[in-house]
Amino acid sequence: MRVLGTVAVAVLQWGCVGPLSEDFESHYASVAEARQRDALGDHRWIPAIVPDAATQIVERHNIDTNATWGCFRLNGSGDHVSALLRGKGARFDSGAVSEAPRSWLRKRPWWPDSMTNGKVEVAEFTEPGPPAPAIVRVGLDRTADLACFRRRR
Repeated sequence: MRVLGTVAVAVLQWGCVGPLSEDFESHYASVAEARQRDALGDHRWIPAIVPDAATQIVERHNIDTNATWGCFRLNGSGDHVSALLRGKGARFDSGAVSEAPRSWLRKRPWWPDSMTNGKVEVAEFTEPGPPAPAIVRVGLDRTADLACFRRRR
């Protein structure tokens, strides 16, 4: 009976972090596709700091916490992203963006180590609600021609 109880608890815990979790990941080939699927813009999963030239857009979010991670290929538009960030009142620094998003106790393969362990150009701004304001950190790795973001409410 004790073994059966242990198995039942393990199955329930697996359901909370496995296929029944509230984490979702989406991939978009272009900004046009992300807009068409209503994923990009103010109060969407992808903040409005992605330039039209961006490709290979990935975002991961949690429905319960509204936590979001994402990356996109800059295609030479790093200066444009910096201008968009300045327009949002971002403060610039260097460092890391965030820990990597995890799923099933493993790091997502699209989140580069430079955003967690490196010293990249980082901008941070407050995104107004609803439901509540969020802090968005954006890392620009111009050498890799990549930008990544992390949003926390």
